[in-house]
Amino acid sequence: MPLGKPKPPVILIDGESDPEAALSEVAAPSGWTRRDDFSLPDEPWDLSAHRWVCSGVVHDDEQAKVALSALARGVGLVVALKGTGSFRLRVLDDLHHNGDVVSQADHHRPVVVPGPDDAALLESLADGATVEEAARRVSLSTRTAHRRLAALRAAYRATNTTEAVTHWIADGRPGAPPTR
Repeated sequence: MPLGKPKPPVILIDGESDPEAALSEVAAPSGWTRRDDFSLPDEPWDLSAHRWVCSGVVHDDEQAKVALSALARGVGLVVALKGTGSFRLRVLDDLHHNGDVVSQADHHRPVVVPGPDDAALLESLADGATVEEAARRVSLSTRTAHRRLAALRAAYRATNTTEAVTHWIADGRPGAPPTR
């Protein structure tokens, strides 16, 4: 992304069931022009003045690379992210670092705002720590960490801890301490 410019918008939608249909329902933010794929002209590098928002499905590392390249050039994104586990976490993290991410409201899943200890636990897990390492970083016993993670999984309606961490990241890491 060009230095000194605001981060472009990233609209993250739930694309697991029917990503093309979900993409078609999302409009570009006001003042931005939507493009229906991630292809861009080679020149100029900085495309922020065009105020384009590219839309598409990110389902593998190659698509993620193309989408993130567009974001780095000042182009906004409407992304249907397909995939789970470390791939999903990695892409979400990259999107949050490089764009102003807004998650489309998911009617079936509430937005959860964990307390400071739970947010720190989720942050450690997002950084790649094991549950035991994350518990130690937050000064919790492993048993307490597992109980809190079970409560977070239930709150996020997630089937596993990775899914709960993914939802937390997609929601913008609520409850996390501000970065320095």
